[in-house]
Amino acid sequence: MRNNVPQSFQEYNQQEVDQLPSGSPGKDGTVEAVFTARDDGMTNVSYQYARPPFHLMGDLHHDEQLQHLSTLYIQNPSGGMTQGDHHEVDIKVQPEAQANVATQSSTKVYGMEANYASSLTEISVDNNGYLEYMPDPLILYENSRLHKHTDIELEQGSTLLLSDILVPGRLARNEFFEFDKYHSQLNVTYDDNEILTDNYVLTPENTDLQRDGLMKDFHVFGTIFIISDDFNSHEVNDRIYDHVNEMGEITAASSVLPYNTGVVLQILGHTAQSVQQGIDRAWDKTRNILFNVDRRKKRTY
Repeated sequence: MRNNVPQSFQEYNQQEVDQLPSGSPGKDGTVEAVFTARDDGMTNVSYQYARPPFHLMGDLHHDEQLQHLSTLYIQNPSGGMTQGDHHEVDIKVQPEAQANVATQSSTKVYGMEANYASSLTEISVDNNGYLEYMPDPLILYENSRLHKHTDIELEQGSTLLLSDILVPGRLARNEFFEFDKYHSQLNVTYDDNEILTDNYVLTPENTDLQRDGLMKDFHVFGTIFIISDDFNSHEVNDRIYDHVNEMGEITAASSVLPYNTGVVLQILGHTAQSVQQGIDRAWDKTRNILFNVDRRKKRTY
């Protein structure tokens, strides 16, 4: 995936980084993890690998509601992404395995003078596998540039909950939409059917992102993808939408994916906390529908 530089970032790709060039130790972070179910139903991390700046903490079985589920935390002690950083995450969930992958803190993308940062993720979930991939918010600092690319392949009978929260700056410092460029690409295949493609480029210098039809008066944008063929997507869509919009602090919209493969819920809010709360409510309702349990308590240990 590394060589797949989008046209929107070609000009940055030619720029040299004066400090540590791309490819230097600590610049190209890698995470690989495979989750496997044992004969007794318990899921374990059967393979894991991390290259700095990443560090992995797991395999934890602290979920009070789903006791067979394994939790893995992705840690980045460096504090964030700088120019020339390239991060890759590869998660595999084998048949019958249940996993939760999260980050220990928000991902900060710092201001850049040259080049750009990239975050490339590949996820695969096998038949009857279950994965919650719920990273903390992504914060784009002033003058930052990030290309994020995610490829997901799901087998029939699998389930994926995937969340994404975008914070356009250090809001407490009144830093709103001052990043240079953000390009997000997402491709999802379910049972060999392409069910979802999401591709957008945000360039605040050229586009008023707070106009009507886009962010308007809101600052934070969040999405949760609930992908499964284990329920009636239209019924689940109505239940989750109603549950999230009870909050009142956010505005949300949802839609049903083709082939009865799930729901996409998008949320606008004024703070990362309110959007996270909306996603947590959708997560909670989904677990209740699938397993008749609540989501686990929020903790990073």
